[in-house]
Amino acid sequence: DIRSFGGLSLNFPLVTVCMNLANLSLCGVPFLAGFYSKDLIVELACQYSWGVFILCMMFICLSLTVLYSVRLTYLSFVGVYNGGPSISVCESDYSLIGPVVILSFVSLISGPILSWLSFPAPVLIFLPVFLKWAALLF
Repeated sequence: DIRSFGGLSLNFPLVTVCMNLANLSLCGVPFLAGFYSKDLIVELACQYSWGVFILCMMFICLSLTVLYSVRLTYLSFVGVYNGGPSISVCESDYSLIGPVVILSFVSLISGPILSWLSFPAPVLIFLPVFLKWAALLF
Protein backbone atom coordinates (compact mmCIF):
# COMPACT_ATOMS: atom_id res chain seq x y z
CA ASP A 1 0.00 0.00 0.00
CA ILE A 2 1.58 3.26 -1.13
CA ARG A 3 -0.05 5.20 1.69
CA SER A 4 2.22 3.47 4.19
CA PHE A 5 5.33 4.79 2.45
CA GLY A 6 6.51 8.32 2.93
CA GLY A 7 9.66 10.08 3.99
CA LEU A 8 11.83 7.79 1.87
CA SER A 9 13.82 10.69 0.43
CA LEU A 10 15.77 11.02 3.68
CA ASN A 11 16.83 7.36 3.70
CA PHE A 12 17.13 6.79 -0.05
CA PRO A 13 18.35 9.95 -1.80
CA LEU A 14 19.68 8.17 -4.91
CA VAL A 15 16.47 6.19 -5.36
CA THR A 16 14.55 9.45 -4.94
CA VAL A 17 16.52 11.10 -7.75
CA CYS A 18 16.10 8.08 -10.03
CA MET A 19 12.39 7.81 -9.30
CA ASN A 20 11.85 11.50 -9.96
CA LEU A 21 13.74 11.17 -13.26
CA ALA A 22 11.52 8.22 -14.24
CA ASN A 23 8.36 10.14 -13.32
CA LEU A 24 9.49 13.22 -15.24
CA SER A 25 10.16 11.04 -18.28
CA LEU A 26 6.74 9.42 -17.92
CA CYS A 27 5.13 12.86 -17.74
CA GLY A 28 6.81 13.88 -20.99
CA VAL A 29 9.28 16.50 -19.78
CA PRO A 30 11.32 17.78 -22.74
CA PHE A 31 14.57 16.02 -23.65
CA LEU A 32 13.80 12.87 -21.67
CA ALA A 33 12.82 9.59 -23.31
CA GLY A 34 9.08 9.96 -22.74
CA PHE A 35 8.91 13.39 -24.34
CA TYR A 36 9.81 12.31 -27.85
CA SER A 37 7.16 9.62 -28.12
CA LYS A 38 4.44 11.52 -26.29
CA ASP A 39 5.05 14.77 -28.19
CA LEU A 40 4.97 13.03 -31.57
CA ILE A 41 1.73 11.21 -30.75
CA VAL A 42 0.03 14.41 -29.56
CA GLU A 43 1.23 16.37 -32.60
CA LEU A 44 0.02 13.72 -35.04
CA ALA A 45 -3.33 13.47 -33.27
CA CYS A 46 -3.80 17.23 -33.53
CA GLN A 47 -2.64 17.36 -37.14
CA TYR A 48 -4.88 14.59 -38.46
CA SER A 49 -7.90 15.82 -36.48
CA TRP A 50 -9.20 12.50 -35.22
CA GLY A 51 -12.17 14.20 -33.65
CA VAL A 52 -12.81 16.28 -30.59
CA PHE A 53 -13.79 13.31 -28.42
CA ILE A 54 -10.56 11.41 -29.13
CA LEU A 55 -8.44 14.51 -28.50
CA CYS A 56 -10.24 15.24 -25.22
CA MET A 57 -9.79 11.63 -24.08
CA MET A 58 -6.10 11.78 -24.99
CA PHE A 59 -5.55 14.98 -23.01
CA ILE A 60 -7.48 13.56 -20.04
CA CYS A 61 -5.27 10.46 -20.10
CA LEU A 62 -2.13 12.60 -20.30
CA SER A 63 -3.35 14.67 -17.37
CA LEU A 64 -4.09 11.57 -15.30
CA THR A 65 -0.59 10.26 -16.00
CA VAL A 66 0.91 13.46 -14.62
CA LEU A 67 -1.42 13.41 -11.61
CA TYR A 68 -0.66 9.86 -10.52
CA SER A 69 3.08 10.41 -11.05
CA VAL A 70 2.98 13.47 -8.79
CA ARG A 71 0.88 11.55 -6.26
CA LEU A 72 3.34 8.64 -6.27
CA THR A 73 6.27 10.97 -5.71
CA TYR A 74 4.54 12.87 -2.94
CA LEU A 75 3.26 9.85 -1.04
CA SER A 76 6.53 7.92 -1.37
CA PHE A 77 9.21 10.50 -0.85
CA VAL A 78 7.76 13.73 0.55
CA GLY A 79 4.99 12.62 2.88
CA VAL A 80 5.34 11.42 6.44
CA TYR A 81 6.12 7.74 7.04
CA ASN A 82 2.89 5.99 8.06
CA GLY A 83 4.02 2.38 8.19
CA GLY A 84 5.03 0.13 11.02
CA PRO A 85 8.57 -0.70 12.05
CA SER A 86 10.80 -0.34 9.04
CA ILE A 87 12.95 -3.10 7.66
CA SER A 88 16.63 -2.35 7.63
CA VAL A 89 17.36 -1.76 3.97
CA CYS A 90 20.29 0.39 3.04
CA GLU A 91 20.78 2.21 -0.21
CA SER A 92 24.41 1.17 -0.46
CA ASP A 93 23.60 -2.36 -1.63
CA TYR A 94 24.79 -2.30 -5.25
CA SER A 95 22.57 -5.21 -6.28
CA LEU A 96 19.58 -2.98 -5.50
CA ILE A 97 20.90 0.38 -6.67
CA GLY A 98 22.83 -0.68 -9.79
CA PRO A 99 19.81 -1.52 -11.98
CA VAL A 100 17.97 1.61 -10.84
CA VAL A 101 20.88 3.87 -11.80
CA ILE A 102 21.38 2.09 -15.14
CA LEU A 103 17.69 2.42 -16.04
CA SER A 104 17.72 6.10 -15.07
CA PHE A 105 20.77 6.75 -17.22
CA VAL A 106 19.19 4.95 -20.18
CA SER A 107 15.99 6.95 -19.71
CA LEU A 108 18.01 10.14 -19.74
CA ILE A 109 19.97 9.46 -22.94
CA SER A 110 17.72 7.14 -24.95
CA GLY A 111 15.18 9.80 -25.94
CA PRO A 112 17.48 12.04 -27.96
CA ILE A 113 19.52 9.13 -29.33
CA LEU A 114 16.49 7.19 -30.57
CA SER A 115 14.98 10.37 -31.98
CA TRP A 116 18.13 11.12 -33.96
CA LEU A 117 18.44 7.51 -35.17
CA SER A 118 14.78 7.14 -36.12
CA PHE A 119 14.41 10.39 -38.01
CA PRO A 120 17.58 11.23 -39.96
CA ALA A 121 15.83 14.22 -41.51
CA PRO A 122 13.81 16.44 -39.20
CA VAL A 123 10.10 15.71 -39.23
CA LEU A 124 8.27 18.98 -39.74
CA ILE A 125 4.73 19.15 -38.47
CA PHE A 126 3.17 22.58 -38.59
CA LEU A 127 0.84 23.28 -35.70
CA PRO A 128 -0.48 26.45 -34.11
CA VAL A 129 1.46 27.55 -31.04
CA PHE A 130 -1.32 26.77 -28.55
CA LEU A 131 -1.48 23.15 -29.76
CA LYS A 132 2.29 22.79 -29.52
CA TRP A 133 2.25 23.99 -25.91
CA ALA A 134 -0.76 21.81 -25.09
CA ALA A 135 1.46 18.73 -25.14
CA LEU A 136 3.67 20.28 -22.48
CA LEU A 137 0.79 21.51 -20.34
CA PHE A 138 -0.86 18.11 -20.15
